[in-house]
Amino acid sequence: MREQPRTHSRKHAFHCEVCDCNHYLKTHIFFQSAELPFLCNVCNEGFCDKSHLIRHMKIHSGGRPFSCDVCHKTFLRRCNLMEHMRVHTGGYPFSCDVCNKTFKYKSSLTRHKRTHSAEWPFFCDICNKTFSYQESLAAHKKKHSG
Repeated sequence: MREQPRTHSRKHAFHCEVCDCNHYLKTHIFFQSAELPFLCNVCNEGFCDKSHLIRHMKIHSGGRPFSCDVCHKTFLRRCNLMEHMRVHTGGYPFSCDVCNKTFKYKSSLTRHKRTHSAEWPFFCDICNKTFSYQESLAAHKKKHSG
């Protein structure tokens, strides 16, 4: 049986760059490496945890229980509704600690931070040139293909 965190504190959380979420390390490693014993009976997608299968099943049922009070758009998950509300409130809760520029989404801030660093995670497998954005790499690769 896997170990569950005893508290909801973010103190022991880490940020996974692969899925851009915060997780508890032991739980996240289990989810990334485990077998997928819980299968969807509609599409056969596998899940390592029953709660993930239950969440997934909502996709097939068409149920979208979370509704925006402003525009009535509906969402499958509460977190998606909360993120959507920024459209109406103009909220920019994520700010760069270097230049103080603000962003609606954490992923936008993460991408922006590369402009202040020497992080170039994408590279061309033909000429080894590096890029800070995947889109830049894709445009570059077109030059190789003519």
